[in-house]
Amino acid sequence: MPFDSSLAAVPVLIGTNAFFVSAEYAVVSLRPAQIDAMRVAGWKRAAAAIDALKARPADAIGTIQVCITMTNLMLGWIGEPAMSRLLMAVFQPLEHLSPTVIGTVSVILSFVVVTLLTVVLSELLPKALTLKYAMTAGKWTAVPVLGIRYALRPLVWLMNAIADAITRPLGLGSVQELEEQRVTADELRLMAHQAASDGELSGPERSIVLAGLTIGRRRAKEIMIPRMKVAYLDLSWDMNRNREVMNSHLYSRLPLCDHGMDHVVGIVSTKEFLSAYNESGDSSVLQLIAQPPSFTTENATLDKLLTEFHTKKTQMMLLVDEYGGVEGIVTLKDVVDELVGEI
Repeated sequence: MPFDSSLAAVPVLIGTNAFFVSAEYAVVSLRPAQIDAMRVAGWKRAAAAIDALKARPADAIGTIQVCITMTNLMLGWIGEPAMSRLLMAVFQPLEHLSPTVIGTVSVILSFVVVTLLTVVLSELLPKALTLKYAMTAGKWTAVPVLGIRYALRPLVWLMNAIADAITRPLGLGSVQELEEQRVTADELRLMAHQAASDGELSGPERSIVLAGLTIGRRRAKEIMIPRMKVAYLDLSWDMNRNREVMNSHLYSRLPLCDHGMDHVVGIVSTKEFLSAYNESGDSSVLQLIAQPPSFTTENATLDKLLTEFHTKKTQMMLLVDEYGGVEGIVTLKDVVDELVGEI
């Protein structure tokens, strides 16, 4: 290749390499919410291409790596000799140096210069820009990379097959499975601590994130008010006694029972009770204002409990054992306190 053409090819190859590095980080870093935002912004074709690439990450990353490797090889094949010839021309006026010394120094410097340009301009810079402007990078790179993936499919398939032949016997699964690994809870904890250290999360925000990661393992019975400590209203008592219970505990709502906690018939709010209160009235009127009780197992996890509070539109849940006996109660506030601390 002519010297001028070889030298001109260097920035082109560096730019090409930067393009594929940017594409790789865009495919890996873009989250579903960002892809949806791209659709809203009108970048529907790019968003669809990113979805297709992320659906088979091993194929996408394999395609990009092939392109990056080929570009780097071409930089070594074309760029370094061209840079070496340029440096030899620069050093030529130094007549006191032998041609051998000039040639050796030129080769070494050309290797250093091309390596620095490649690392800085086609690795570090595109990586930093893509992490900051991931959606823009995805907009410009996703569609071309998807087309290249189709063109290189046989080669990428062969590469993945060879890699699978190595990873499967080691018990690591296929390359596709390795690329599809999700973030674990332990990694999220580390990320929360790191984000707090970097000032991205406040102390309370970090606590909420960490507490949220445990609610799937904690059981309702761990935070319940045990049956023996539950204050309740009873149809067998007169209204004055029920009011004494209501006044002495100052809760926003209490279970309504019929001769004890073995028969919970509803949930009565303090506001409704005071509206219906009549000293000489019959406690049976409480049945008219009571909301249906909600029951769940005492072994329900806190995340399931939150879902039930939401779907049943209630703020109090009665916990039962395997035989159907009431073991205690949990309120929505109890679960929220576990997430954000005592309110």
